[in-house]
Amino acid sequence: MVAQDSNFPIETGEPAAELSADRYKQQKEIERQKRDAWLQRYVDLESLLYRGFLSTFCAVGSTRITLKSININEMDRIKYHVGSKEVNPYLYQLYFLAYSIFMIDDVNILPHRNDYFSTLIRGLRQVPLNVLSRLLLVLSDLNGKALQAGTLIEAYCYEDTSRQHWVSLKGFRITDSVVTGIEGTQNLGLNSCQRLWMQLNNFEDLKVQREIDWDYAKFIGSCTNPKGVRQIDQNDKTRRQSEQDERELIRLGGVREDGDVIKFQAQSVEELLGELERSLKGEKDWHDDIVDDTEQKMRDDLEQRKAEYITELEQHHVEELDNSSLADKKVFSLEEAQRSLDHRRHQADSSPASQRLYEMQQAQRLADRSNTKQYRDLNTLAAQNPSMNTNIIDTLEVEKPDISNK
Repeated sequence: MVAQDSNFPIETGEPAAELSADRYKQQKEIERQKRDAWLQRYVDLESLLYRGFLSTFCAVGSTRITLKSININEMDRIKYHVGSKEVNPYLYQLYFLAYSIFMIDDVNILPHRNDYFSTLIRGLRQVPLNVLSRLLLVLSDLNGKALQAGTLIEAYCYEDTSRQHWVSLKGFRITDSVVTGIEGTQNLGLNSCQRLWMQLNNFEDLKVQREIDWDYAKFIGSCTNPKGVRQIDQNDKTRRQSEQDERELIRLGGVREDGDVIKFQAQSVEELLGELERSLKGEKDWHDDIVDDTEQKMRDDLEQRKAEYITELEQHHVEELDNSSLADKKVFSLEEAQRSLDHRRHQADSSPASQRLYEMQQAQRLADRSNTKQYRDLNTLAAQNPSMNTNIIDTLEVEKPDISNK
């Protein structure tokens, strides 16, 4: 018996439900493994953020040394001691190695490193040059990994794991030994990744708060202008969706270049060969998935707008009918419709407007008739014979003016 869930709708009381539950658990386990594998790309970055450095182990004779990556604050301290690398390359390398030592024979030297730093430098002077070169080569690879991990900082900020850590670490110094679990990290200062991570998360907090305040403002404005606020809210949804798509592209490996244009670059020759092989086989990669998702969103948006348009037309049609039913409408026969039309014409003929039109037409007829030669001759005859009946003139038919004679 498995209870029905909104994310896992199955019917209880049937053997098929138990099989579906097993498949559901297997699917969840596969998704968890994929997510864990995806988050493995952030292992070095999380070490830089929550511990402060990367570390590696090496042995010099019988002495075990744990080296760490160096941060920008320690690089500045080296310049204070030596100056530039060109002034004294050997001394610069000694100080660089001294600031890169984390543990000697499993003893953490970070808490009291400044107290016996000169002693550490004297000890390193006794190290052979070939051993010193090999140690510096190891440090070069380690710091290169730290630089490579720093390129993922923006993508990591868009992961749920990053925001969870940010919320849990609020109120603490990120370099404090309570957070890192290593004594002495509070003396190292912030590295570049920690600074950028804190900056991006602070900006995200401000953005979230501004969005909340803006939603409150739209809620108040909707009381006086709901149509305008509805348009603004639609624009906000489009903007937020665009921002979310951009973040997803960066999270999947995009890099900002040329005015914030997001580009994807293969990291190695193996990745290029693998991408080419998958393309020749016709397999879809993350880019194809993004294109398919975008096209599907466009189709869904078009269908939604069609549905809204049809709904609006139906609503307009209902408003024109004044919410009246067809049962209230009277059906006329052909004879009744003809009688109703004749009645309306008779009412129109007896209206004041019709009378005024008739008078204007009569005046035009008289004006046209006065221009005829017959009418002028009769008027002349009537003037010579006052006893002539003038009604004869009014009963004459109107003749059209002779345009040819004119």
